[in-house]
Order: sequence, then structure tokens, then C-alpha cells
Amino acid sequence: MKDTKTKWLEKVQKTEPSAYPLLLELISAEPCEVYIDHNDEAGFWQYAVVSAEEAGFWLEAFRTITEAEIFITKMGFKKV
Repeated sequence: MKDTKTKWLEKVQKTEPSAYPLLLELISAEPCEVYIDHNDEAGFWQYAVVSAEEAGFWLEAFRTITEAEIFITKMGFKKV
């Protein structure tokens, strides 16, 4: 059975192939540092998990902060 991170990476590779190489580089950092940005850039309020290394690069976005925090934990990222 594939782990959560592998499934997520496969999804990103299919849906955002141009972002995939940078994403791999960012998450290979130990630890991968991220922060949560509450914004309405897409026309509705959401919580984006953003790379601390590459400002403005969203790793994922969620409707609630709880979902964003769960994602960070599952991926093993470090919230800064």
C-alpha cells in the first residue's frame, strides 16, 4: 500500500507537472519548512500550505486550518 506522501506526489505529478520538479526539490529538504497562509487568491478563503524556502509556492490548499495542519503533520513537514 502506498503511503500518504507517495499518493500526494503522484496526484501533483498528474495535475501540476510543471511544478513537480520544484516540489520534489523543496520537500527533499530536511526538514521541509512550511507556513500556512489564509488567503482569498482563488476567489474564496482558503488555507494554503506554502514553502518557507520558495516564498509563494503553494504545496497544497485547504478549506480549513485543521485540514492544513493535518496535511503538514502527515507529510512530516515543519511548520514555521
